[in-house]
Amino acid sequence: MRMLKPLSAVMILLLLGSIAAAIPITLADQEETSSEEELKCKAEALIQLLNQTAEKVDDTLGFLNETLGGVAPEAYERYQRALELCENATRLFEEGNYTEAIKTSFKALQMFKLCLKVAIGVEVEEVEACRRLEAALRRLNVTIQRAERARHMLLNAFPSLGGNVTEVVDPLIEEARRLAEEAGQALEEGNVTGAAALIGEGHAKVAKALATMNRLVNSEIVMALRVKHYIVVCFSGFAARVRRRAGRLGFSVDDLLKETEEELEEAATLIGKGHLGLAKAKIMGVKTKIQGILHQLEKHSRKHHEERSSARGRHGRP
Repeated sequence: MRMLKPLSAVMILLLLGSIAAAIPITLADQEETSSEEELKCKAEALIQLLNQTAEKVDDTLGFLNETLGGVAPEAYERYQRALELCENATRLFEEGNYTEAIKTSFKALQMFKLCLKVAIGVEVEEVEACRRLEAALRRLNVTIQRAERARHMLLNAFPSLGGNVTEVVDPLIEEARRLAEEAGQALEEGNVTGAAALIGEGHAKVAKALATMNRLVNSEIVMALRVKHYIVVCFSGFAARVRRRAGRLGFSVDDLLKETEEELEEAATLIGKGHLGLAKAKIMGVKTKIQGILHQLEKHSRKHHEERSSARGRHGRP
Protein backbone atom coordinates (compact mmCIF):
# COMPACT_ATOMS: atom_id res chain seq x y z
CA MET A 1 0.00 0.00 0.00
CA ARG A 2 1.39 3.40 -0.98
CA MET A 3 1.89 6.26 1.46
CA LEU A 4 -0.54 9.16 1.55
CA LYS A 5 0.85 12.44 0.22
CA PRO A 6 1.18 15.21 2.82
CA LEU A 7 -1.21 17.54 0.97
CA SER A 8 -3.84 14.79 0.68
CA ALA A 9 -3.49 14.01 4.36
CA VAL A 10 -3.98 17.66 5.24
CA MET A 11 -7.17 17.81 3.16
CA ILE A 12 -8.59 14.73 4.86
CA LEU A 13 -7.68 16.01 8.30
CA LEU A 14 -9.45 19.27 7.46
CA LEU A 15 -12.56 17.26 6.58
CA LEU A 16 -12.25 15.42 9.88
CA GLY A 17 -11.96 18.75 11.66
CA SER A 18 -15.08 20.11 10.00
CA ILE A 19 -17.08 17.06 11.05
CA ALA A 20 -15.78 17.28 14.60
CA ALA A 21 -16.55 21.00 14.77
CA ALA A 22 -20.12 20.49 13.54
CA ILE A 23 -20.95 18.09 16.37
CA PRO A 24 -20.49 20.39 19.41
CA ILE A 25 -22.03 23.34 17.55
CA THR A 26 -25.20 21.40 16.73
CA LEU A 27 -25.26 19.99 20.25
CA ALA A 28 -25.20 23.49 21.69
CA ASP A 29 -27.95 24.56 19.32
CA GLN A 30 -30.09 21.65 20.41
CA GLU A 31 -29.72 22.51 24.08
CA GLU A 32 -31.06 26.00 23.41
CA THR A 33 -33.97 24.72 21.31
CA SER A 34 -37.37 24.60 22.90
CA SER A 35 -40.10 24.93 20.26
CA GLU A 36 -41.15 22.21 17.83
CA GLU A 37 -40.49 24.48 14.85
CA GLU A 38 -36.94 25.20 15.98
CA LEU A 39 -36.30 21.49 16.50
CA LYS A 40 -37.55 20.83 12.99
CA CYS A 41 -35.19 23.46 11.55
CA LYS A 42 -32.20 22.07 13.43
CA ALA A 43 -33.00 18.51 12.40
CA GLU A 44 -33.43 19.54 8.77
CA ALA A 45 -30.10 21.41 8.80
CA LEU A 46 -28.35 18.41 10.34
CA ILE A 47 -29.74 16.03 7.71
CA GLN A 48 -28.51 18.38 4.97
CA LEU A 49 -25.09 18.36 6.64
CA LEU A 50 -25.19 14.57 6.78
CA ASN A 51 -25.95 14.29 3.05
CA GLN A 52 -23.06 16.63 2.24
CA THR A 53 -20.74 14.75 4.57
CA ALA A 54 -21.73 11.40 3.08
CA GLU A 55 -20.80 12.65 -0.41
CA LYS A 56 -17.48 14.04 0.81
CA VAL A 57 -16.58 10.86 2.69
CA ASP A 58 -17.54 8.73 -0.31
CA ASP A 59 -15.30 10.83 -2.57
CA THR A 60 -12.52 10.68 0.01
CA LEU A 61 -12.69 6.90 0.30
CA GLY A 62 -12.54 6.62 -3.49
CA PHE A 63 -9.57 8.97 -3.57
CA LEU A 64 -7.78 7.02 -0.84
CA ASN A 65 -8.46 3.73 -2.61
CA GLU A 66 -6.76 5.04 -5.77
CA THR A 67 -3.96 6.83 -3.93
CA LEU A 68 -3.08 4.16 -1.40
CA GLY A 69 -4.01 1.13 -3.45
CA GLY A 70 -6.71 0.10 -1.01
CA VAL A 71 -8.60 1.06 2.14
CA ALA A 72 -9.08 -0.99 5.30
CA PRO A 73 -12.34 -3.00 5.21
CA GLU A 74 -13.16 -1.62 8.67
CA ALA A 75 -13.42 1.85 7.13
CA TYR A 76 -16.08 0.70 4.64
CA GLU A 77 -17.95 -1.10 7.43
CA ARG A 78 -18.15 2.13 9.42
CA TYR A 79 -19.13 4.05 6.29
CA GLN A 80 -22.04 1.67 5.69
CA ARG A 81 -23.06 1.97 9.34
CA ALA A 82 -22.98 5.78 9.01
CA LEU A 83 -25.21 5.58 5.93
CA GLU A 84 -27.70 3.43 7.83
CA LEU A 85 -27.79 6.04 10.60
CA CYS A 86 -28.38 8.73 7.94
CA GLU A 87 -31.37 6.80 6.62
CA ASN A 88 -32.72 6.37 10.16
CA ALA A 89 -32.32 10.09 10.85
CA THR A 90 -34.19 10.95 7.64
CA ARG A 91 -36.99 8.52 8.47
CA LEU A 92 -37.35 9.94 11.98
CA PHE A 93 -37.47 13.46 10.56
CA GLU A 94 -40.22 12.49 8.09
CA GLU A 95 -42.17 10.93 10.98
CA GLY A 96 -41.95 14.21 12.88
CA ASN A 97 -39.68 12.81 15.61
CA TYR A 98 -37.21 15.69 15.42
CA THR A 99 -35.45 15.09 18.75
CA GLU A 100 -34.55 11.50 17.86
CA ALA A 101 -33.61 12.59 14.32
CA ILE A 102 -31.09 15.04 15.81
CA LYS A 103 -29.64 12.40 18.15
CA THR A 104 -29.29 9.89 15.31
CA SER A 105 -27.65 12.53 13.14
CA PHE A 106 -24.98 13.06 15.83
CA LYS A 107 -24.27 9.33 15.82
CA ALA A 108 -23.94 9.34 12.03
CA LEU A 109 -21.45 12.24 12.14
CA GLN A 110 -19.39 10.40 14.75
CA MET A 111 -19.40 7.28 12.58
CA PHE A 112 -18.26 9.24 9.49
CA LYS A 113 -15.46 10.69 11.59
CA LEU A 114 -14.37 7.24 12.78
CA CYS A 115 -14.58 5.92 9.21
CA LEU A 116 -12.04 8.50 7.98
CA LYS A 117 -9.76 7.87 10.94
CA VAL A 118 -9.65 4.19 10.09
CA ALA A 119 -9.16 4.91 6.40
CA ILE A 120 -6.04 7.05 6.87
CA GLY A 121 -4.64 5.04 9.81
CA VAL A 122 -5.24 7.72 12.42
CA GLU A 123 -5.78 6.42 15.98
CA VAL A 124 -5.38 2.75 15.02
CA GLU A 125 -5.22 1.88 18.72
CA GLU A 126 -8.68 3.39 19.20
CA VAL A 127 -10.04 1.24 16.38
CA GLU A 128 -8.46 -1.88 17.87
CA ALA A 129 -9.94 -0.93 21.23
CA CYS A 130 -13.37 -0.66 19.59
CA ARG A 131 -12.99 -4.13 18.12
CA ARG A 132 -12.02 -5.59 21.50
CA LEU A 133 -14.89 -3.79 23.20
CA GLU A 134 -17.36 -5.07 20.62
CA ALA A 135 -16.22 -8.60 21.48
CA ALA A 136 -16.50 -7.80 25.22
CA LEU A 137 -20.03 -6.47 24.67
CA ARG A 138 -21.01 -9.67 22.88
CA ARG A 139 -19.69 -11.67 25.82
CA LEU A 140 -21.65 -9.47 28.22
CA ASN A 141 -24.89 -10.08 26.30
CA VAL A 142 -24.23 -13.84 26.29
CA THR A 143 -23.64 -13.76 30.06
CA ILE A 144 -26.87 -11.80 30.58
CA GLN A 145 -28.76 -14.45 28.59
CA ARG A 146 -27.13 -17.16 30.72
CA ALA A 147 -28.24 -15.34 33.89
CA GLU A 148 -31.80 -15.09 32.56
CA ARG A 149 -31.85 -18.85 31.84
CA ALA A 150 -30.46 -19.58 35.32
CA ARG A 151 -33.18 -17.38 36.84
CA HIS A 152 -35.88 -19.32 34.97
CA MET A 153 -34.45 -22.69 36.09
CA LEU A 154 -34.12 -21.46 39.68
CA LEU A 155 -37.76 -20.39 39.91
CA ASN A 156 -38.92 -23.66 38.35
CA ALA A 157 -36.91 -25.68 40.86
CA PHE A 158 -37.55 -23.49 43.92
CA PRO A 159 -40.75 -21.42 43.54
CA SER A 160 -40.43 -20.31 47.15
CA LEU A 161 -37.43 -18.18 46.15
CA GLY A 162 -39.61 -15.95 43.94
CA GLY A 163 -39.52 -13.07 46.42
CA ASN A 164 -35.73 -13.12 46.72
CA VAL A 165 -35.31 -13.30 42.95
CA THR A 166 -37.69 -10.41 42.33
CA GLU A 167 -36.15 -8.16 44.97
CA VAL A 168 -32.45 -8.92 44.48
CA VAL A 169 -31.68 -10.77 41.24
CA ASP A 170 -34.07 -9.12 38.76
CA PRO A 171 -32.83 -5.54 39.38
CA LEU A 172 -29.21 -6.69 38.81
CA ILE A 173 -30.07 -8.40 35.50
CA GLU A 174 -32.13 -5.41 34.37
CA GLU A 175 -29.30 -3.03 35.25
CA ALA A 176 -26.78 -5.19 33.34
CA ARG A 177 -29.10 -5.17 30.31
CA ARG A 178 -29.41 -1.37 30.45
CA LEU A 179 -25.63 -0.95 30.74
CA ALA A 180 -25.10 -3.23 27.73
CA GLU A 181 -27.50 -1.12 25.65
CA GLU A 182 -25.76 2.09 26.69
CA ALA A 183 -22.36 0.55 25.92
CA GLY A 184 -23.58 -0.31 22.41
CA GLN A 185 -24.68 3.28 21.88
CA ALA A 186 -21.34 4.57 23.20
CA LEU A 187 -19.46 2.35 20.72
CA GLU A 188 -21.59 3.62 17.87
CA GLU A 189 -20.64 7.15 18.87
CA GLY A 190 -16.94 6.25 19.10
CA ASN A 191 -16.87 6.80 22.87
CA VAL A 192 -14.34 4.07 23.68
CA THR A 193 -13.66 5.11 27.27
CA GLY A 194 -17.34 5.39 28.15
CA ALA A 195 -18.14 2.04 26.49
CA ALA A 196 -15.35 0.29 28.40
CA ALA A 197 -16.63 1.61 31.72
CA LEU A 198 -20.22 0.59 30.93
CA ILE A 199 -19.23 -2.92 29.83
CA GLY A 200 -17.11 -3.40 32.94
CA GLU A 201 -19.97 -2.29 35.17
CA GLY A 202 -22.40 -4.53 33.27
CA HIS A 203 -20.17 -7.57 33.80
CA ALA A 204 -19.98 -6.76 37.52
CA LYS A 205 -23.79 -6.55 37.81
CA VAL A 206 -24.49 -9.82 36.02
CA ALA A 207 -21.71 -11.58 37.96
CA LYS A 208 -23.34 -10.43 41.19
CA ALA A 209 -26.73 -11.71 39.95
CA LEU A 210 -25.24 -15.15 39.20
CA ALA A 211 -23.43 -15.25 42.56
CA THR A 212 -26.66 -14.31 44.38
CA MET A 213 -28.61 -17.08 42.65
CA ASN A 214 -25.87 -19.59 43.47
CA ARG A 215 -25.98 -18.55 47.14
CA LEU A 216 -29.78 -18.83 47.24
CA VAL A 217 -29.70 -22.29 45.70
CA ASN A 218 -27.02 -23.52 48.10
CA SER A 219 -28.88 -22.23 51.16
CA GLU A 220 -32.14 -23.84 50.05
CA ILE A 221 -30.47 -27.13 49.17
CA VAL A 222 -28.71 -27.29 52.55
CA MET A 223 -31.97 -26.58 54.35
CA ALA A 224 -33.79 -29.20 52.26
CA LEU A 225 -31.12 -31.81 52.95
CA ARG A 226 -31.31 -31.14 56.68
CA VAL A 227 -35.08 -31.53 56.67
CA LYS A 228 -34.87 -34.76 54.67
CA HIS A 229 -32.22 -36.10 57.03
CA TYR A 230 -34.51 -35.37 59.97
CA ILE A 231 -37.43 -37.07 58.24
CA VAL A 232 -35.51 -40.18 57.22
CA VAL A 233 -33.13 -40.69 60.15
CA CYS A 234 -34.03 -38.65 63.21
CA PHE A 235 -37.80 -39.09 63.24
CA SER A 236 -37.69 -42.80 62.56
CA GLY A 237 -35.44 -43.26 65.62
CA PHE A 238 -37.63 -40.95 67.68
CA ALA A 239 -40.78 -42.86 66.67
CA ALA A 240 -39.23 -46.19 67.66
CA ARG A 241 -38.27 -44.91 71.13
CA VAL A 242 -41.74 -43.37 71.66
CA ARG A 243 -43.44 -46.66 70.72
CA ARG A 244 -41.29 -48.64 73.16
CA ARG A 245 -41.89 -46.20 76.00
CA ALA A 246 -45.64 -46.01 75.31
CA GLY A 247 -45.76 -49.83 75.27
CA ARG A 248 -44.15 -50.00 78.69
CA LEU A 249 -46.70 -47.49 79.98
CA GLY A 250 -49.56 -49.52 78.57
CA PHE A 251 -50.94 -47.26 75.85
CA SER A 252 -50.48 -46.72 72.07
CA VAL A 253 -49.46 -43.66 70.08
CA ASP A 254 -49.36 -45.49 66.74
CA ASP A 255 -52.17 -43.41 65.21
CA LEU A 256 -50.52 -40.12 66.15
CA LEU A 257 -47.11 -41.32 64.94
CA LYS A 258 -48.63 -42.51 61.66
CA GLU A 259 -50.27 -39.11 61.09
CA THR A 260 -46.99 -37.41 61.90
CA GLU A 261 -45.02 -39.66 59.52
CA GLU A 262 -47.51 -38.99 56.72
CA GLU A 263 -47.22 -35.23 57.19
CA LEU A 264 -43.42 -35.47 57.15
CA GLU A 265 -43.60 -37.46 53.91
CA GLU A 266 -45.80 -34.71 52.47
CA ALA A 267 -43.18 -32.17 53.57
CA ALA A 268 -40.47 -34.20 51.82
CA THR A 269 -42.56 -34.27 48.64
CA LEU A 270 -43.02 -30.49 48.80
CA ILE A 271 -39.26 -30.04 49.23
CA GLY A 272 -38.64 -32.21 46.17
CA LYS A 273 -40.95 -29.94 44.16
CA GLY A 274 -39.22 -26.82 45.47
CA HIS A 275 -42.16 -25.61 47.59
CA LEU A 276 -39.99 -24.93 50.61
CA GLY A 277 -42.36 -22.39 52.15
CA LEU A 278 -45.21 -24.91 52.23
CA ALA A 279 -42.81 -27.58 53.52
CA LYS A 280 -41.75 -25.34 56.40
CA ALA A 281 -45.40 -24.74 57.35
CA LYS A 282 -46.07 -28.49 57.25
CA ILE A 283 -43.04 -29.17 59.46
CA MET A 284 -44.23 -26.59 62.00
CA GLY A 285 -47.51 -28.57 62.20
CA VAL A 286 -45.51 -31.76 62.76
CA LYS A 287 -43.62 -30.07 65.56
CA THR A 288 -46.92 -29.33 67.31
CA LYS A 289 -47.99 -32.99 66.93
CA ILE A 290 -44.69 -34.20 68.40
CA GLN A 291 -45.12 -31.87 71.36
CA GLY A 292 -48.60 -33.37 71.86
CA ILE A 293 -47.17 -36.91 71.77
CA LEU A 294 -44.50 -36.00 74.33
CA HIS A 295 -47.17 -34.41 76.52
CA GLN A 296 -49.20 -37.62 76.43
CA LEU A 297 -46.12 -39.67 77.33
CA GLU A 298 -45.42 -37.39 80.28
CA LYS A 299 -49.05 -37.59 81.41
CA HIS A 300 -49.15 -41.40 81.25
CA SER A 301 -45.73 -41.61 82.88
CA ARG A 302 -46.97 -39.61 85.90
CA LYS A 303 -50.13 -41.69 86.05
CA HIS A 304 -48.09 -44.87 85.87
CA HIS A 305 -45.79 -43.64 88.65
CA GLU A 306 -48.75 -42.69 90.85
CA GLU A 307 -50.37 -46.09 90.33
CA ARG A 308 -47.18 -47.90 91.27
CA SER A 309 -46.73 -45.71 94.37
CA SER A 310 -50.32 -46.40 95.41
CA ALA A 311 -49.85 -50.12 94.90
CA ARG A 312 -46.74 -50.13 97.08
CA GLY A 313 -48.66 -48.29 99.83
CA ARG A 314 -51.48 -50.85 99.84
CA HIS A 315 -48.99 -53.67 100.22
CA GLY A 316 -47.01 -51.90 102.90
CA ARG A 317 -43.98 -51.38 100.72
CA PRO A 318 -41.83 -48.32 101.31
